[in-house]
Amino acid sequence: MQEPRYFHPGEVEVQVASGSDPAQYERWAARTLAPDFKDKEANFVEGCTFAAAATIDQAGRPWASAFFTAGTQLFTVKASSVVSIVCPPDNGDPLLANLNQNDQLGVLFFDPSIRRRAKSMGRAEVCADGQILYSLTRYFGLCPKYIYQRSHEPQTCSAELASATNSRILSMADRAQLSQSDTVFLASFYPDHGADVTHRGGNPGFLRVLGETSLEIPDYTGNGMFNTLGNLRVDPRLALTDINFSSGRTLHLTGSATVSDDVDPKRHPGANRVITFEVEQLVVSHAHVGTWRDQKASPYNP
Repeated sequence: MQEPRYFHPGEVEVQVASGSDPAQYERWAARTLAPDFKDKEANFVEGCTFAAAATIDQAGRPWASAFFTAGTQLFTVKASSVVSIVCPPDNGDPLLANLNQNDQLGVLFFDPSIRRRAKSMGRAEVCADGQILYSLTRYFGLCPKYIYQRSHEPQTCSAELASATNSRILSMADRAQLSQSDTVFLASFYPDHGADVTHRGGNPGFLRVLGETSLEIPDYTGNGMFNTLGNLRVDPRLALTDINFSSGRTLHLTGSATVSDDVDPKRHPGANRVITFEVEQLVVSHAHVGTWRDQKASPYNP
């Protein structure tokens, strides 16, 4: 078989194991994975008031974060594959510290009010004028599955944020937040492709917290590209962020993952696989989340 151009060996392994045809995805990627924005895509990106992000720290560990609009437009498309991002406040979220050390950035442009998302990867520069200049190497839309529909009214004024805390274990409050979540974002990494951030969603409680340092994440049928699972085949390091959309309390977990095809349907109904995530470090930050209004769960949820 011809050496894959758009998908690395880990992704191809999982595609083959799942019964998919990697050549079909290569043909799709050749048509789709260009970073150049068409007008419709540029309008979508500039209209987003929220996004998830993946960065890499000095030790090579991935971290997942979030961008929120706070009284100004969050994203501005500057050129066919260049986006300017308003820097978030330095509230202890690992994002800015990581970008100052490693320019890898992945952004998931995300609008849950219309259940639309688009993944991108590239490199970023934190500029002196308070902007992040993001040069994309990949951009492509994803399906709307498992997105909890909710509307967002951005916060228009900045109030002081609580200080971030660091830990190696999940507190009772952390475990309660994860156990009630319907939306999380995962970050992983493959050097030749970049930092990858993706969405995972389900009914509240779809995550199972196993204790102070571990949790289970069900893997449902998705787009079949297996970016995250493919990355984990090569490098087991994984990150997760969970946001309380009411209070702004945000969990950033980094650690390692194992993937199992042996799924207990009572524990994880509808899942094809289960990712067991072992937490090695946790940062709790706070964000200006604005006002979110829940509308309805995804009809695809098991």
